[in-house]
Amino acid sequence: ECDKYMLSKNVSLPTATQNKTKFHLLGLPYTRTIADETLCAFTNLIYRMAVMLDNMGYDVYHYGTEGSNPPCTEQVDVVSNELYSKVYGKFDAYKELYKPDGNDLAYKTFRKNAIVEIKKRISPQDIILISGGYAQKDIADAFSNPSIEFIVGYVGCFAKYKVFPSYAWMHHLYGKNLSLTKNYKNNVVLGNWYDAVIPHYLDPNEFTFSDEKNDYFLFIGRLIETKGAHVAIDICKKIGKKIVVAGQPPMPSGSAGYDDFIKGYGLDQPHVDYVGAVNAEERNKLMSKAKAVFVPSMYFEPFGLVVVESLLCGTPVITTDWGSFPELVRHDEVGYRCRTMDDFQWAARNIDKIDSHKCRKYAEENYSMDRIAGAYKEYFMKVMDLFKNGWYTERPERDNLDWLKRFGV
Repeated sequence: ECDKYMLSKNVSLPTATQNKTKFHLLGLPYTRTIADETLCAFTNLIYRMAVMLDNMGYDVYHYGTEGSNPPCTEQVDVVSNELYSKVYGKFDAYKELYKPDGNDLAYKTFRKNAIVEIKKRISPQDIILISGGYAQKDIADAFSNPSIEFIVGYVGCFAKYKVFPSYAWMHHLYGKNLSLTKNYKNNVVLGNWYDAVIPHYLDPNEFTFSDEKNDYFLFIGRLIETKGAHVAIDICKKIGKKIVVAGQPPMPSGSAGYDDFIKGYGLDQPHVDYVGAVNAEERNKLMSKAKAVFVPSMYFEPFGLVVVESLLCGTPVITTDWGSFPELVRHDEVGYRCRTMDDFQWAARNIDKIDSHKCRKYAEENYSMDRIAGAYKEYFMKVMDLFKNGWYTERPERDNLDWLKRFGV
């Protein structure tokens, strides 16, 4: 059963004269991979992955939009500024939500140029890191090298090697699409040896801690129904508290339907302060001083980076009780998980029982880049072992299995 976890025979094995494994990291065409990109969580994760790989001593080739500048061996531009402006120039991410189109001209150009540029640089023992699911499948298919989807916080995954941000999301996708496992009989799902769960990661230094709170709650995120901002607004109205709401609306201000959206979503109520989308500095100010951050997502969150962002600011969270949250939120220690209006009201009224210092410590110990880098390093080494004896490769120098310790809860 394990013999299939070997690379195909047409892949050359590395020798002592060949270079060590290099990583070919794919960015996203609709953003630039830069440190201060705050509105696209996936771009944040791509940038930080480059940082972690660079710190591990690997050569990293990043393929992205011109202007990207992650720490890497070489930044390879596969989408020009001219093309970026042509496709996305009229879009302002701070004013409205963007829904990526995997078949727009920028995506098509990205795939075409990435294949050409990777061929110039790739060696048989290299690894390709996929960040965009099916929208980057053509790139993976062009090479016999292992392709890893390293941040599967989306639905459309395909690769043989996948890293999910939570067990809830991995099991949800397995149940949703049995073919993802490539391995099922009579509707009984069998596990994939080379799929893994490694949480998303943040740099604690980017977040401002404060144990002094002002008298308001915060919602920060996309203003779509499934994120639940309207739930947070209603709860704060019930308990007579102010709530600050930050995030992109589905349409820019001044456009048809904008005023109706503001009114219909309850953003015009006296207890609501709607501030629009915010940058990293504004986010830190709002988060660090809030009594708590509401994350009442109505769908199964794959992870929920805003939870960790809030905790790093020393601010507890109030969430729903499904998806990744039972793994992320240590109930009654860094926040509360809720299921009814009564639960939410009690949580908000008793949020002062949560210690800000414990919130920060918990997030640092479980979701910092330093913590998560060790797990990725172990996982990447296992994939590299496929160039040796595959699943049967032994590491006599091993002295722990810490990478499989449960994170958080």
